[in-house]
Amino acid sequence: MKLVSSCYNGKMPRRSAAYHHGHLREAVLTAAAALVDEGEPLGLRELGRRIGVSHAAVHHHFPTVEGLASELAATWFGDLDRAMAAAADAIAPGKPLERFRALGAGYVRYALERPHRYRLQFRGGETGLPSAADASFHRVLEAVVACGARGRDPMATTILAWSAMHGLASLWIDGAFRKRLDRRAMDALVHTITGLIAELLRA
Repeated sequence: MKLVSSCYNGKMPRRSAAYHHGHLREAVLTAAAALVDEGEPLGLRELGRRIGVSHAAVHHHFPTVEGLASELAATWFGDLDRAMAAAADAIAPGKPLERFRALGAGYVRYALERPHRYRLQFRGGETGLPSAADASFHRVLEAVVACGARGRDPMATTILAWSAMHGLASLWIDGAFRKRLDRRAMDALVHTITGLIAELLRA
């Protein structure tokens, strides 16, 4: 009885009380983001251990790791879109080609600064990318259309640009450029390649 009294004392621990009132879901998402940023695999048991609750408590909100990963990916695709928008907004509206290039640079910068999140976002799966990924794609498509190049298929050009930036980011993250390019050289390469694609839009 003395042990129970000293540990419990008739009151719920602060953390448990907060989770009891509906904050567990947010705590799991926060802990999961930290786990991903550390380069560790997602695991419901590990998340429960980190935030001090049972595996069953975590499972109640996220029955599967895939479901948890999908929710994280959806949130982070929103972050990607905002990063790209901020990069383009730094360029005057009357410079569509430069804004188009800025979107590519913003895309790669986001990926290089958050490599583990980026990998999770593009893990694919049975249902493909979440609908939240559409915003950044359509942002590039709109930029391509704004450039007004005649005789170019806007959708194909957008896919070309996306593929190029995704490929560059993935190659860097996977270490293909290690000992060949430092970060400054990588930024210069992105600038060059976005320029090459922009030439297709120059009309």
